[in-house]
Amino acid sequence: MDSPYKLNFLDDPVAKSLVYLDKDSLKTKLPPFLQNLNTLLDKLDFFKFNRQTMKDLNDVVEWIDIGNRILFNSIGVKMQLYVFENSYQEVVGGSFRQRRRSMPIDNEVFETFPSYFKKLIQHIQLKLLTQHAEIKLGVVFKTTSFEQ
Repeated sequence: MDSPYKLNFLDDPVAKSLVYLDKDSLKTKLPPFLQNLNTLLDKLDFFKFNRQTMKDLNDVVEWIDIGNRILFNSIGVKMQLYVFENSYQEVVGGSFRQRRRSMPIDNEVFETFPSYFKKLIQHIQLKLLTQHAEIKLGVVFKTTSFEQ
């Protein structure tokens, strides 16, 4: 069974192009890093008990932090995990109103406010159980210097 959360770094042109930011370093280090990230994402399931889901999501966020320190900070790039929510609400006449929201998942925020982390997981679980929203995870790469 495929995991709903997987980074397709072999076929995705953006993921492939990351190597060109620092070809000497990233050509050998990036594929194993992304493969390990996929292993952690495979374990992530929002239908598990809250504690286990919190641990699995925290493992993903910590792995991204390690990648930032080892691979990306030196080249002026930051990798960030985001939660994307697409919700639909029926309005009069059979049409639908769509609402899109996104939120970065940052380790520092969740260490400072652990109850916020738990509320986020409960919110995602509720949306998935009621099927009123589509939840996706995404990895965003941002430049950390203003010169680029």
